[in-house]
Amino acid sequence: MRRRKKNKLPIVVSLIIVFISFFVYYSNYFERVAPVVAIDKKIFWNLQNKINVSIKDNANIKSYRVVLKSQSNETVLIDKQNLSEGVVEKTLSISPPAIISYSPEDVKLEITVADNSYWNFFMGNITKKIVDVTVDKVIPKINSVYQTRHIKRGGSAAIIFRARDNNLENVYIDTGKHKFYPTKFYKDGYYLSLIGWDINDDNFKVVVVAEDKAGNFSKKVLTLYQSNKEYRTSYIRLKDSFINNEISSLIDELYMNSTIEKPNEKFKLINEVERQRNEEYIHAITAPTDLEYKDIKFRAFKPLPHSMVVASFGDHRFYYKQNRQNIISESFHLGIDLASVKMAPIKTTSTAKVVSHKSNGIYGNMPVLYHGLGLYTIYGHCSNILVNEGDIVTNGDSIAQTGKTGLALGDHLHFGVLIQGVEVNPYDWMRQDFIDKSIIDVIAKAKHIIDGEIIK
Repeated sequence: MRRRKKNKLPIVVSLIIVFISFFVYYSNYFERVAPVVAIDKKIFWNLQNKINVSIKDNANIKSYRVVLKSQSNETVLIDKQNLSEGVVEKTLSISPPAIISYSPEDVKLEITVADNSYWNFFMGNITKKIVDVTVDKVIPKINSVYQTRHIKRGGSAAIIFRARDNNLENVYIDTGKHKFYPTKFYKDGYYLSLIGWDINDDNFKVVVVAEDKAGNFSKKVLTLYQSNKEYRTSYIRLKDSFINNEISSLIDELYMNSTIEKPNEKFKLINEVERQRNEEYIHAITAPTDLEYKDIKFRAFKPLPHSMVVASFGDHRFYYKQNRQNIISESFHLGIDLASVKMAPIKTTSTAKVVSHKSNGIYGNMPVLYHGLGLYTIYGHCSNILVNEGDIVTNGDSIAQTGKTGLALGDHLHFGVLIQGVEVNPYDWMRQDFIDKSIIDVIAKAKHIIDGEIIK
């Protein structure tokens, strides 16, 4: 009896199916990762500014489409099909429709992105994102309430204003070179900020800026009487003995692997490179932090009682060799130097928080205190620091002792005052009459105005 041949077709078909399944599952042609559309689920739009949306895919983007929809309108804003190979990431710049007829209610942005995968029956992976849009075309309103009447170069002031908007997002004061961020003040919608005039800002002005979530913004220029105070210019002759001793010792301490040998380059390393690094740290540690308004009663700073001033604020120093035409380097002295007895106690006059107690290059051992409303004080060249970071100090507490750490020829205190990272004249803050007239009284009068009272 003859045997019947076994039919191998089902086995072949099964192998082909397995092979195709394996190929589809593992092949890049059939990748299954959907494109990513980076935009919030809810946005605000003034229908004037463009909206930027990032799209990307792990393979290639084939098409994208953006439609603005409402109950009664539908407008195609972007429609790109059959993109060339190699587009894996793109930023869509979405312009508003040419004819704006959308009400604030029920407006949506529909963004559809497809890749060129063969998955999904050769349609590719598709991502459709629906974004709720709040249409807001109203600019914020700004009203001046009260402010310090007069400010001098290097001086300080208090600004109180009102900013209103249903979708308010950002409020700040632009002085040209710096931005100052206010705290909410007294009643809803009102703001308070201390500001400072940087001595190197030749274009100082006070402009309140308010921005909402839709991109609408408004500005208001505030009038403060300004006086362009002139600060001292000093010419200091450098001696090689000073560079070879004090400067070289400081370089050995701060730059252990330095190979600089020329005296002029040594001095520039400390006076320019190291000074910039140290001042960047000071600006960072005194940048805006907890600006919550509290009824602070600032008291005149008297860090070193019975001392004498040995160096002024704002002093523009030029360092030269042989004659004044041979200028080697320059710097600004952004505090005042006070001298008393050796290792004299440095005291506080108001409640403050210690935010740093580290050594800082040319400033040596330098505790930093925060007094509220963006106001900081620094104490340089200390021999001993008697506080730790996070400590709360009060009137009369000793925080350190004077010394000559860092770049200092003798025992003294470098005392600096900063408002949100901007150095201001410490003399002002050492006078109670200035603090009362320019800060405390201004805040008190602003409260009366807000309450609708007549100020005298």
